[in-house]
Amino acid sequence: MSDIVVVHGSRKKDGNTGTLIKNMADCIKSRGFETEVLFLQEYNIRFIGQCGICYQEGKCMASDDSFQLLEKCFGAKAIVFSTPIYYYSPSGQMKTFMDRFFCKHEEAAKRLENKIAAVILAAEFGEDHCQETISMFRRFLEFYKMRFVGYIAVKATRGDVVSNHAALQSARDLGTTIVNQILDSDSVRS
Repeated sequence: MSDIVVVHGSRKKDGNTGTLIKNMADCIKSRGFETEVLFLQEYNIRFIGQCGICYQEGKCMASDDSFQLLEKCFGAKAIVFSTPIYYYSPSGQMKTFMDRFFCKHEEAAKRLENKIAAVILAAEFGEDHCQETISMFRRFLEFYKMRFVGYIAVKATRGDVVSNHAALQSARDLGTTIVNQILDSDSVRS
């Protein structure tokens, strides 16, 4: 299991969100921690069906990769959700994946409590267009009693984040915050 799992909700692996993820992950790696990036575009994640079979039979009837990805999230010390912003919202891939936590709600409620979480957002029109998504993530993380340690919301258009030194530094700073939170949590458990 990786120390930190990054849920990457962009269609482009190496776009703006991917560049921010890489800078954060490089910082984390330099501190001796492992990061695994789950590029959602490479997985088969079906929409939630609201069929209720999971409650009746204890298992989901949807045959996809979501449970494999959820298990990686459950096993990590920290989860970072990263998505571009489209029309004031996260990508469809990200929202669909987040909906799948419902299928494992009871297990998620137990295994995500006190887990460290952060968010990376890239929006063409800047942070003002991220507020609804930040609120959505806050509610999601509070629902599962996760420890939200911060977010970055970067103005970025078609690959230009690579030359935005302040944005790249913000990603590294977020990585440092996550590592420090993990170290603090580990010292409390010792």
